[in-house]
Amino acid sequence: MKSKKIYLPLLFILSISLIGYFAFIRPHRTRVVETFLKSFPKQEFLSKLRQNHPRWMNEQINLDLKDFSQNSIKPDAIDTTYQQIVTSIPSQKNSFIRYRIINNKVYRYYPKDVEITKREPSFEKAIKTLTKLVKLDDSDFIYSDMDGTPEFYTPNDFYFVKDGKNQAPLFSRAKNLDAPFVVLIPDYYSVSTSWENDCISMLKEMKNYPWENKSAQAFWRGGSHDKGYNVKSFKKRPRIAISLLSKKYPNLIEAGINKTEHMQFLEVIEKEGLIKPFATVTNHLKYKYLPVLDGYMCTYPGYQWRLLSNSVCFKQKSKEVQWFYSALQPYEHYIPVENDMSDLVEKLNWAKSSDEICKQISKNATDFVLKNLMLEDVYLYLHKALLAYSECLDLDKEELLKNTQNDPNWVCIQSRTIANKKLLKMKEISQSPLPKGRGLNRED
Repeated sequence: MKSKKIYLPLLFILSISLIGYFAFIRPHRTRVVETFLKSFPKQEFLSKLRQNHPRWMNEQINLDLKDFSQNSIKPDAIDTTYQQIVTSIPSQKNSFIRYRIINNKVYRYYPKDVEITKREPSFEKAIKTLTKLVKLDDSDFIYSDMDGTPEFYTPNDFYFVKDGKNQAPLFSRAKNLDAPFVVLIPDYYSVSTSWENDCISMLKEMKNYPWENKSAQAFWRGGSHDKGYNVKSFKKRPRIAISLLSKKYPNLIEAGINKTEHMQFLEVIEKEGLIKPFATVTNHLKYKYLPVLDGYMCTYPGYQWRLLSNSVCFKQKSKEVQWFYSALQPYEHYIPVENDMSDLVEKLNWAKSSDEICKQISKNATDFVLKNLMLEDVYLYLHKALLAYSECLDLDKEELLKNTQNDPNWVCIQSRTIANKKLLKMKEISQSPLPKGRGLNRED
């Protein structure tokens, strides 16, 4: 009985300590779910950092930043460029986010007229993952969360400022080759550990489908989403064109449109008999030839896993590019086809008569992914892009910190537990009614 009396107070003290730990200490730490650290290949990444980096990475990053190699990027330029974006395409302003990295902590800007959300983009998690792996330079930049820059429904120059000295670049996951002032970075899926897991699963599945056992057909599935067409012109669009070719050459091409919610021209596509069942990645591995077609923008991660697949990619010619495209060479890593699919049948017949060449192309593509596009490589590139950008900045670090601390719209998101409480308060304030009798005037 005595022992129970002794242990009860001890248990009470222990429980209070644990409650205090989880309530006050743990929330101030960056949760693993806020980053991709849990299954991140840390040692592989750190090893890559110490090695000589692929030349193509340096060349692509230098190309993207060439306009700023001599003219440094000043804080005013970043402000001006951001303001130009939200003014010229107000309906898309939520897709452009200001970030700052100060003392290896990530800050995000929440404008007063933008809906406050606790959503954590994959890019945000990726940056926080990097802060747990390396020391990042202080920085201030604009990130585009659109599919690419520019989108077909936005003006090509929506982010251009009148005075070139006040121009800052954007970080974007895809772009048109002709678009200046855009720094390419890996897409939202490639920076997640889902990409790493997919690669591991796919490498296991690939053993069941060696080149010799694959069907000598082109196989493609995808949504109808494409750009710049209507009911009269839709048959000319690549995704529809390849599906129509499949009807004409069924022994050579197995292609079709997946039925999705809110898809374009559903009735017309159904009438043409172009709807086909959904196909898994494993279904694709059964075929030697895998076409790669743009949608609204580049297809990602569709291109990456097709390159890995031990099949050969038939890459549609396009001006839309991602961060790794410049490293790939035609007939070494893929077979090029015209944008409108007009030479696809011809190229497929060539491939059937050039089996050993195609087998080598597929091997080259797989090797490229294993050496350049794995998760550690993705983060190596992202780190290099951020570093190169920060070297173009003309920043007063003390002024940057002071400005960030004094502006309530800048929120430190290194810990979402803390940040979300602040965001909730900001949202409550923004939604609270004005005091009775108080109206808006010019001074307001």
